[in-house]
Amino acid sequence: MTTSNAVRRSLARLADLTEQEDPAFAEYRRKVDRLRTLHLPMRRREEALQTRMKALIAHVLSEDDGSGRGEGNYLTILGPSGAGKTRLCERVFATFEGLRAFEDEEGSCRPLISVRAPRPCGSREFAIILLHALGISQDNYPGFADMNRVTAWSMVRRLLAECGTLIIHIDEFQHVAAAEPEDAAEVVDTLKNVSQQTDNPISLVFSGLPEIRGFIAGRFANTQITRRDRFFEIPRLDLERDREKLTEFVAEIAAAAGLENRTVRYPEFLDRLVHASTNQLGRLGIVATLAANEALLLRDDVLDPGHFAEAVRLLTLCPDESNVFLVSDWPEMSVWPDDEVAHRFVAEDEDAFYDSDRTRRKRPRRKKATRFPANEVPAE
Repeated sequence: MTTSNAVRRSLARLADLTEQEDPAFAEYRRKVDRLRTLHLPMRRREEALQTRMKALIAHVLSEDDGSGRGEGNYLTILGPSGAGKTRLCERVFATFEGLRAFEDEEGSCRPLISVRAPRPCGSREFAIILLHALGISQDNYPGFADMNRVTAWSMVRRLLAECGTLIIHIDEFQHVAAAEPEDAAEVVDTLKNVSQQTDNPISLVFSGLPEIRGFIAGRFANTQITRRDRFFEIPRLDLERDREKLTEFVAEIAAAAGLENRTVRYPEFLDRLVHASTNQLGRLGIVATLAANEALLLRDDVLDPGHFAEAVRLLTLCPDESNVFLVSDWPEMSVWPDDEVAHRFVAEDEDAFYDSDRTRRKRPRRKKATRFPANEVPAE
């Protein structure tokens, strides 16, 4: 989606005036931008998903009895909230140069488009999101955002062929499953139709929470979809296996922020961090990046467990006596909201939870802890 000229001017003015008011802001901004570029490479899971994508691409390129390409195929990527599904898909898709958008003498092509299912996921809203991904905007098609559902879907089908689109990736597919039955049915029926059309059958990649497995297997009734190799489950972090990589990642976070890494002085720090992240790679990256950001805002020169405690407090709104970095009984502690309504809210969209002001159910008070448990002495 392109940024309007007015938005670009507003951003430039905001940056200039903020940096004039606080000269240190420019350096802070550069460090935050560096933090956002960091990722924790997990070669095993990336290679495993690449293998599944190669199988999908081979199907896209195959012909059915010499009469043309067969129906589109499906691949579903499953993982709980915070598993890092979106970043994993981005990294793996980027390794296939043939899937990148390109231009030649005949025009521009988008072999793969990636969209995030809207919430609420109405049929018309879903079509509009696809049109955005296909390059349609108010600038080149005034009034397109106001078109009706039938017109929008008709335009999607036409543009998929014109843009040379072969694969559609739909992230947060649980939003489709949770939509009103009529809307969900229409989105599914349309996706099935574009995957079965004879002139340009589209293959589909879904990513979302584990709960969508049954929805996809049921709605996309197909002998292909029920095969186990059509589902890719993102593995959880294993501290015994991943300890060295995670230690290096925290050190990289500190270095990017220009901070001295003091977390290595605390023997249980990494165990607490993995527990605080519920063994999910994406969530661990969020906690670690936010901790470094807090250190920068406080103008500290070091990164220590106290900054991680503050990150967890900001993400979960927990009191000190329920903070995994501040208590001694952390292995038995539930880090994220235990209220059923809040839990569902987080599961549906973790980003929305971060932006909310929901509070947690009160827990029995524990003895107030120090900034880091007194019984855990930093290593020499």
